[in-house]
Amino acid sequence: MPSLPRCLTILVLPLFSLLFSLLFSLLFSLLFSLLFSLLFSPQPALALENPASHSAQIQATVPEFKVDAPILIAPSNYSLTNNPTEPFEWLQAVSIQGISYHTFYLDGQPIIPKILTSIPTINTPDYFIYHLNGRLYLTLKNPMAEGSHTWQVSATSVGGTTAYSDLWHFTIDSTLPPIILRQVDQNQMYWATHDPNSIPPYEDRHLIVTTSDPLILGQVEAPVSFKYALICPLNALAGCREQSITVSEDDGNFAHRFTDLEPHYIYFVYLIATDLAGNTTYFPVFTITYTPKKPIIPLPPIPGIITPTPTPPPPITPITPEPTPLPPLPPTPTPTPSLPPVAIPDYSRLLHSLIVFGLLLHLSLSILGARIKLSQSLRFITRLLIPITRGQKHFTNPYATLEIYHPDHLNKVLKYIFANPFGAYSLPSNLPEIIFVRFTRPGLNLLTWLNKPDQLPQYLYLEKLDDPPFSDKLRRFLFHSRLIAILIAIITSAYAVMVSSYLYFVIYLLISLLLFTNQYLLPHFLKPNPNAKPLPSSPKTLKNN
Repeated sequence: MPSLPRCLTILVLPLFSLLFSLLFSLLFSLLFSLLFSLLFSPQPALALENPASHSAQIQATVPEFKVDAPILIAPSNYSLTNNPTEPFEWLQAVSIQGISYHTFYLDGQPIIPKILTSIPTINTPDYFIYHLNGRLYLTLKNPMAEGSHTWQVSATSVGGTTAYSDLWHFTIDSTLPPIILRQVDQNQMYWATHDPNSIPPYEDRHLIVTTSDPLILGQVEAPVSFKYALICPLNALAGCREQSITVSEDDGNFAHRFTDLEPHYIYFVYLIATDLAGNTTYFPVFTITYTPKKPIIPLPPIPGIITPTPTPPPPITPITPEPTPLPPLPPTPTPTPSLPPVAIPDYSRLLHSLIVFGLLLHLSLSILGARIKLSQSLRFITRLLIPITRGQKHFTNPYATLEIYHPDHLNKVLKYIFANPFGAYSLPSNLPEIIFVRFTRPGLNLLTWLNKPDQLPQYLYLEKLDDPPFSDKLRRFLFHSRLIAILIAIITSAYAVMVSSYLYFVIYLLISLLLFTNQYLLPHFLKPNPNAKPLPSSPKTLKNN
């Protein structure tokens, strides 16, 4: 019979082994479940507490919403511009939650921290922003400094997620390229555009050359596109040849030779330099006149001096004329009966009709051709009669129309301005701090400008449309046809003044001559301002290559 301790050992060991196995299995299951939940289960998030019970918590999974970064459009990366208030443009960011605001960075600094997408137009003293078709347009009202800049835009969604666009670089260069004229044929000088005191007045810029192929030498900032132009005088014959060429000057020196100049003609010379940023320098116009040297013909040697022997004149014999008998007097003519007076037709009514027709037709064609509104017709006619006024410091295409708007009220024109036949105009003094200007003329490109009035460029011209619409072609035809109408008015009124003495005809003749002079004679004969850039609208305009 076994002892008692041995019996207890036999009974306890199996129970202890079973208990140990159960504990080990339970511990292994707990560790495996914990590891699986950490690796494969979604991250839990605590929901808002139930107001009824502070001890209850609800777990939920919050999805992540992606924000598409804004896409930059202009100014393009590594671009070059001469506009210190260059406008910025980018595509609005996209997110399922919706975009709350954009942030604009200039040179790494958040210049505009919050651009709300819910407001279509934002106008502040520092910037102007408007939204259009998913794009944002930004114009800084304070000019940026010259040199290199960076810009970037970020977008923040309603949920607080932020995405950044690419970082783009651009450079502002608004400095005009200087032109230095050193030599024209045998004339030595130092005329520099960056030193206005070195350039003499216009009456002292008339040069004489001794060859028909004069050479022009000088320096210019490189690299630039350089244009040489030689314009014939107004009184030149049909054989006078104008010359114009545009070249690329990359080494800082320029040299050009004009050829086949006609003797004693006063040619106008234009030099124009445009750098890569679009800055253009117009050298003050000067003239050259080819004066050939007179050849010296040597006299043949005189072998001796021969003194001629005087010959006495022949004797003069007086001639006595023979008396000629006078013819008999004719008989007294019989008086012929007087004819009845012939009635001369009265053409006064026809003259009245032709005069009124010519002048009114000219004014109507001018208004229709220049696309002037009917409400502004009287002001436009006044500008044609009195084209020269004080304070005209700006120039554009002749007969161009300027519509000035307030940036906050683009649907209402604030001021109408017309350029005179020379292209000159002036701005009124009572304008807002920032204006929006539209330059229009049939057949030319539309030009808009948004900035301060005192920063409007002095010279701002419109380019011709390559293929203008039919309406613009028709208006240009009507505008050029007005010359025929004013000639009809001048001829008929002049004839009426000669055949009658009505003050009515004299006034019409003076008005017709004044309109003809202001529109066709003065723009061709007025000398250019020696300190101003040459106007492309003048008769000495530069012709295209």
